[in-house]
Amino acid sequence: MIWIATALAADIPAWSVDDFGVSGQLAGTNGWTAGYALDSWEAHDGSASPASDDSLEPNEFGAFGDGGAQDNWLVRGEPARDASIKARWSTVDDDSYGVVACLDGDALYLAVHSQDAAPPPAHLLNTSTVLLIRVEDGVGDVVAEETVPAPDEAVTLQLRVNDDKVHVRFDGETVIAFVDDDPLGPGMAGLYAYECGDCTAFSAELVLVDEDDDGVADDVDNCELVVNPDQEDFDEDGLGDACDDTPRSDSGIEETGEPEPDSEPPPDSDTPDEVVLDTGCGCAVGGGPAGAGLLVLLVATSSRRRRRACSSRP
Repeated sequence: MIWIATALAADIPAWSVDDFGVSGQLAGTNGWTAGYALDSWEAHDGSASPASDDSLEPNEFGAFGDGGAQDNWLVRGEPARDASIKARWSTVDDDSYGVVACLDGDALYLAVHSQDAAPPPAHLLNTSTVLLIRVEDGVGDVVAEETVPAPDEAVTLQLRVNDDKVHVRFDGETVIAFVDDDPLGPGMAGLYAYECGDCTAFSAELVLVDEDDDGVADDVDNCELVVNPDQEDFDEDGLGDACDDTPRSDSGIEETGEPEPDSEPPPDSDTPDEVVLDTGCGCAVGGGPAGAGLLVLLVATSSRRRRRACSSRP
C-alpha cells in the first residue's frame, strides 16, 4: 500500500554536540575540520569559541580556502544536501556568528546573526540583523537579510536547506525564506564566526530532511514525496516503484492497472457480428452499413476539427 506524504517534513538526526570538551583546539578532534588550519576553534568548559577574530592577515592562519572571511568555519560529519544545521550562541560584543551548510570547496550557505555595535556595546543595541549569504567560487552574496530584536541572552540560529528552499530561523521563528534558482549541492555543515573575539557556541546539531517521513533521508530517498521505506526499484532506473510511472512487476510485464486481454474468446462464448444500441430508433451500429456510415462520419468530423484547429494556429 502507498501513502502520500501530507504532513510536514520530518527530521533524521545526523549528529549533535552539546559538550565541545574542556580545553584545546577542536580542529582534528572528534571529526571537526576548521577553515583556518593553524589558529582555529577552541573548547572551553564544554563550549566552543573561535580563536581568531579574522582581523589579521589570513595567510597567518594557513587557510584551506582563499583566506577570506567566509573561511572561518568549523564543520564535521558527512556531506549533506537537504538538511538543517542549528547552533546556540551568545556574545557580549559586536560580533557576527552563525552556521554554515552545503560547504563544498569554495561554495557554501551562511546564516549569520550580526550585531554591528561599534560603538556602542552590544547590550545597548535595540536591533540586530540576520543575513543569508550564498558563497560560490569564493564570492559571497547577501541574498536576504532581516532586522531582529537584539538578544540579551543566548540565541538559536538555524539554517535549513530543502531542494531549492533555504530558510533561516532565529530563536525558532522563520525570519528568512529564500528560493535559490541554482541551489548548491551537498556539503558539510557546522559553525561560523567573524570578528568574534568574545562569542561562545554552546551546542550544535545537524538533522537530515525526510520529506515523506518514511525513515529515509531525502538525500538518498528514491521517492522523496511518497512513503516507501523499502526503497524498491524493480527496473533499477533510480526512481522508486512507489512513484515510478511505469513500474514493472516480477514477471517483467509492465503494470498498467488494466487486466490483460484474453488472446481468444472462451470456448463457449459467442462473438456477435454487430452491437445493437437501444436508442429507440432501431438503428444497428457495428458490422452493418449503418455502423460503417457512423464510423465514416466520426472520422470526417474529427478531420474537420483538426483542420480548423490547425488553420487557427499562428
